[in-house]
Amino acid sequence: MNLTDGEKSKISINSMLPKSPKYTSNLQKGAAVLEDIKILLEHWRNDIPQRDLIKELILRNVLGKKSRKRVSDVIRYIFLPRYVNGYPKNHWTFLKQFAEADVPIEILRPILYFYCALNEPLIGDFINKILLPRYEKGILEIDFRDVSGFIKKGVQDKTIPVKWGDSVIKRVASGLFSALKGFGMLEGKKRRQITPKFVPLPVCFYIAFFIFKEGFLGKKIIEHPYWRLFLLNPQEIEHLFMELHQEKYLRYEQIGEIVRLEFFQNTPGEIVDVIIKRSA
Repeated sequence: MNLTDGEKSKISINSMLPKSPKYTSNLQKGAAVLEDIKILLEHWRNDIPQRDLIKELILRNVLGKKSRKRVSDVIRYIFLPRYVNGYPKNHWTFLKQFAEADVPIEILRPILYFYCALNEPLIGDFINKILLPRYEKGILEIDFRDVSGFIKKGVQDKTIPVKWGDSVIKRVASGLFSALKGFGMLEGKKRRQITPKFVPLPVCFYIAFFIFKEGFLGKKIIEHPYWRLFLLNPQEIEHLFMELHQEKYLRYEQIGEIVRLEFFQNTPGEIVDVIIKRSA
């Protein structure tokens, strides 16, 4: 069945995940913290129990924070749920490869944003219901009241299934607002603007293969709701795939409604290797 653009826009990003992510207040503990995440990825390993590694990293204060509690908060409430224990399992190993290869931040940042959005359902909801509709109407300005109002309404009508008081809502809203700026979706200070979107080809390549490994083929990859996290419209997505084809990342062909997509690699690790080599 072919869906209209309007019908596609109603499909929730979160509903496309094999397992619906849990709503938490973790965003109040930190925003994007890109440098911290990169350091933790470089230090993370699986040759010892996770709890022992956490203790080690906190004792060593690998993030150079003023207090060990802050290091603990970043690890337990930001790093682990977004990038290690969240969806999908064991993908931190690929993120670690990117961090250790020191790929440009222009590539690492949107990939970290993608994983954060998969595991923080508030981000997908806010993009779907507030940011993207505004962007499509040409309304670029947004402020803290828009974020806190969205969360408060969601808590009240139970579309955000939590029981948060006003103080928690305010802190989570602040974290969400800051995270979107840190990940490059917003810019500015008190009253921010939606940033003109630009998705580097290596990032598009990575996410396309991610969608493919989730079981989607051809046109369903191009129409997948994940692209809305980057505020992309169908024409822009098609153009990106044409560029991927021209740059020989993959094979892309569209004839009418038929889309053929072929990857030259078979595993996420091979995809990561290609991106690292091309980014060197």
